[in-house]
This record gives sequence, structure tokens and C-alpha cells, in this order.
Amino acid sequence: MHHDTTSAAASKSPMDAFEQTLCANERQSILLETIDEKFIYALDSMPEGRGRDVELRCCWMLLWTARENHDRLHKELGAAHEGLLADRRAA
Repeated sequence: MHHDTTSAAASKSPMDAFEQTLCANERQSILLETIDEKFIYALDSMPEGRGRDVELRCCWMLLWTARENHDRLHKELGAAHEGLLADRRAA
């Protein structure tokens, strides 16, 4: 089910947006740690072969997704920062 978050995002204060982005960044860090653990397990503990290849491919896809998330978070953090600066100038 898709929820329209456009109006919710528009009504969010810059501080709320900033805090949400920081929380998302923390989740991103946990994702990267998990991917690292999966890579280490696959390389150090799995025998060479199809199972290991599949696990490494999954790690690669997770890493690519994490990269896309990082790019999005970087943009959102910049937008939240600009919102905070605009609020400060308006005060």
C-alpha cells in the first residue's frame, strides 16, 4: 500500500527533517556494518562455489542499494540544512 507523504513532508519543520535524516543515516551505518559482516562471512567461512557466489552477489546488490540510499540521504541532509538556515534568517 502506497501512502502519499508529499503533504506530510511539506508540513515537516526543518528540524524534524534534519532529525529524520540523522536517524536514517544511523540506519544506513547499521546496513553498511551488516553488509561488511556478510562479505567477511562469505569470503572467510564459505567454501568456493555457487553458494558463496550467490552470497557475494547479494552483498553486492545490498552495497549498491546502500550507495543509492547514501546519495539520497546526502541530498535530504542538504535540504534540511538549508531549511534550518532559512528559518534562522527568518527569525
